[in-house]
Amino acid sequence: MKLRRAKAFTLIELLLVIAIIVVLAALIIPGIIIEPHHGPTSRMSCMNNQKQIALGLYVWMSDNDNKLPWQVSTNDGGAEELISNGQAVSQFEPVTSVLKSPQVFVCPSDKVKSMAPDTGSLTKSNISYFVNVDTTMTNGATNILTGDRHLQVANNPVRPGLFVYTNGMRMDWTDELHRQANFSRLGVIAFSDCHVESVTVHKNELTDLFNRQNVASERLLVP
Repeated sequence: MKLRRAKAFTLIELLLVIAIIVVLAALIIPGIIIEPHHGPTSRMSCMNNQKQIALGLYVWMSDNDNKLPWQVSTNDGGAEELISNGQAVSQFEPVTSVLKSPQVFVCPSDKVKSMAPDTGSLTKSNISYFVNVDTTMTNGATNILTGDRHLQVANNPVRPGLFVYTNGMRMDWTDELHRQANFSRLGVIAFSDCHVESVTVHKNELTDLFNRQNVASERLLVP
């Protein structure tokens, strides 16, 4: 009886297989690591978060004489007197009676912010989204309610605190959040009618979005 000898890989074939594996790993592993933090997954999470925040504000408003936290005194459970402290968290805290998950206040790609253990422990370190304290839920589909914090004006990043936007400013995003493979900068904005948009700056979209509100100025609390 003759024994069949198993066919073995030649050295060239083995090296070719190893080379293919290395190339595939180089393509796949970065996608696994970066995608959840800077790709569509992160952007969709922020869109979902801000949608929930907008709806939470709407529910809170319906229980408070159709006023938002920045329109209601702290004596009545609002945060009107806290606008001057420049802390976005002060305006979100009243809404935690509606929004029970601290996860909705932080972007998963935000490396300098972290999720609070619970909504009762929210601080400025647990907030990734700015809030517009000069808007109402009845202003319509063009008025900005909340947005990702990584704003910049004329290539200067907006610092945390009270930022006053004036009509005509050239608004932009930094590349801190939602960094894309094609290096385009984008962010997420929620509007007074509770709809949410992913906005790029490829053709001045963010500037146009701010300008179409047709307001002389407005105050944003940036975390």
